[in-house]
Amino acid sequence: MSYDTLKLRLHSGGSLRQAQIDDARFMFDYEFENDVSAENDFCLCEGITPKKPLVIRLFKDKVTTGGGYTKNFAVKLGDSLHIGDLLYDCDENVYWLCKSAVKKGSIYCTGTLQQCVEMPLKWQDDEGNIFEYPVFDYSQFNSDETDYNVVNVGEGRRKLTTIADDNTVRLKHDKRFFWDRNTENPTVMKVTQNNSISMFYDKGLVILTVIEDQYNSAVDNLSEWVCDYKEPKTSAPALQWNGDSRIRIGRSRRVWVDTEDTVEWNIQADNGVLFEESRNSVKISVPVDESLIGGVIRVSAIVSGEKRECEFEIIGGV
Repeated sequence: MSYDTLKLRLHSGGSLRQAQIDDARFMFDYEFENDVSAENDFCLCEGITPKKPLVIRLFKDKVTTGGGYTKNFAVKLGDSLHIGDLLYDCDENVYWLCKSAVKKGSIYCTGTLQQCVEMPLKWQDDEGNIFEYPVFDYSQFNSDETDYNVVNVGEGRRKLTTIADDNTVRLKHDKRFFWDRNTENPTVMKVTQNNSISMFYDKGLVILTVIEDQYNSAVDNLSEWVCDYKEPKTSAPALQWNGDSRIRIGRSRRVWVDTEDTVEWNIQADNGVLFEESRNSVKISVPVDESLIGGVIRVSAIVSGEKRECEFEIIGGV
């Protein structure tokens, strides 16, 4: 920064410190993608789906028996990462967990990425929905090193780390999942503890303590690769009708549900609107009455225990 530029900034109310920060941030952003450590094959994930392309600097690769494979990173402030963010290397087809992230002097964001293991967690929730999440297994790198990453666990137990979200924080004790690709006698693990307020908690990490369990061919589905498999619940069918969501005075409209079950109907409308119910449909009739124009007919139906709703506006013109 030239002396004349410095004087101009100071006279405009800025401080020397802020001027230095602004200059440092400008230079970092300007030269960011020209650095030899810059990578453009990474994406920031939404859930586990790669979504947002990310230019990131990667350096200080490290492989230890206590911490697995890690890389330090640096990104622009506008692309700041948070602990618990999941990144995907589209070139190597590998997931990375952000396990530390800090902002350096309002100039850039830096931290550490942890490579996930090849075997993901895969399970079902109570509704039968299937989830699959990348994890890091500290247990497989257990050693006598003095390192906060080292987790001493007993034989057959593991400590698995993954992102914290609505799906993972609800993982219950005794939830079971496969832990290898052996299709004859696969290894099965069972959750004994779900710690969602663990070290470095920010956007979110959970640490799952798991123990080896017995494979049960009667309930563990190898084709779906899900333990305690059950058929997903099917959603109730939607309400259907012909035409748009308007009914003219003097006209009628039939609303139906494509189901063999009996439907519980509820119609809310102004006086004069007629409706005739059957097992899985209802016929709505609007008389020739201009006072009804602008009114709304609300239709709700209980189908297989689920509520479905729609609305129709009454308009003029016979």
